[in-house]
Amino acid sequence: MNCHSLEQVHYFALTISLSIAVGSTNAYAEGTTEGHSMNKVTWEENLPVSVDSAWQVLADFGGFLNWAASGSIELEGEGPGMIRRLDMDGAPEITAERADVIDDDTRTLVYTLVEGNPIGMSSYKAKVQLHATGYNTCNITWQGEFTAVDGTDPDQVAAALKGAYVGMTKALVAHVAP
Repeated sequence: MNCHSLEQVHYFALTISLSIAVGSTNAYAEGTTEGHSMNKVTWEENLPVSVDSAWQVLADFGGFLNWAASGSIELEGEGPGMIRRLDMDGAPEITAERADVIDDDTRTLVYTLVEGNPIGMSSYKAKVQLHATGYNTCNITWQGEFTAVDGTDPDQVAAALKGAYVGMTKALVAHVAP
């Protein structure tokens, strides 16, 4: 079984192109079974920031390092189809992700892992969506689907992915909050 250090998990949390306990939160994992099946993780949280401010940051797929981590980023293309290659300070490998959907109307970002095996994932697709819930408040929902690398426990990958969503959410709020 592959083991991943807390440092690797932390850096992955910063490469997934977000807890402070505010409002209700919900996290669950399903389908975490051995083999090559797709596994799912969902994280939801109410945030003390405006939906427009949070979306402005998330929609800037190439600006991920401005709010979430330190390191270097290399961009290929623009808009949907854009690839971001992230070389995070202290990360064990370069990770590349492709923006599949950046939808301003629904405030939805969908992206896919195209290079690397962060936290033991051989494939990964994420969807993050924001919904206004009131004046200067919104809800964020992360949905991830992954296949674990052979020999890696999918339940451990799911727990690390949930940690990544929590960490990125916290970083987003810290960047956006007044």
